[in-house]
Amino acid sequence: MASMNLAPLNRKELLDVAKLAEVAERYDDVAYIMKDLWTRFKSERSFDSEERDQFIIGFKNAVTIRRTSWKNLNALLESGQRSAVQRQSILRAYMQNIESEIVVLCNDVLRIVNDLLGMADDVISRSIFLKTKADYFRYLAEVKVDPERALCVGVAQDAYKEAYQLARTHLTPTDPVALGIFLNYSMFCHEFLLDRSVGVEIAKNAFDEAVAELDAISEERHRDATLILKIIRENLELWRLQAGHS
Repeated sequence: MASMNLAPLNRKELLDVAKLAEVAERYDDVAYIMKDLWTRFKSERSFDSEERDQFIIGFKNAVTIRRTSWKNLNALLESGQRSAVQRQSILRAYMQNIESEIVVLCNDVLRIVNDLLGMADDVISRSIFLKTKADYFRYLAEVKVDPERALCVGVAQDAYKEAYQLARTHLTPTDPVALGIFLNYSMFCHEFLLDRSVGVEIAKNAFDEAVAELDAISEERHRDATLILKIIRENLELWRLQAGHS
């Protein structure tokens, strides 16, 4: 965004540019614009639903691209391939560069989410921001080593637990926000805490309870819920196969 002067733009205009950047699939720009919007206008009010969605979309995609890059290189490093061993110093340096970008983006999100949690006065917003906090500490844990990794895992666990309790208590089983929390918390338990029985239990309960109520919800919510339920079902099947193999 170095070539575009955002300073003259008001809050609505910044949001409009962020939406255009999303259409163009320039997610770094979306993240940059939404960070600028929050920095300049947070004293007015919290994000509305449109701003919140753009904030989440921009940073999620910007971080996901880098997470995938880091994981691909880490897999190469751990493969023991001769080419990887010979280029180990270059490979590690390049991974460090990507890691630094992930850390910067995650820290940007977490600073904003900390503000948003302090202003959240409804269950949906608080649930979304707690899940976001947990997700981004999980992303940090992916690229960190102990003791920093353990600290990130601990904070993520606490945030997931709080989001999970809110969703279980106040949201319906078919609510896409609740299902997103159940999905990510189950994966976190299974893959980070290695508490596989708890991960399976969270996912299975979420799946069974939502499926039982699918026929009673609107078409739009049915579509959103079904997409998340498909991922939950695939995870359960994968975990079942892994358990059988082990």
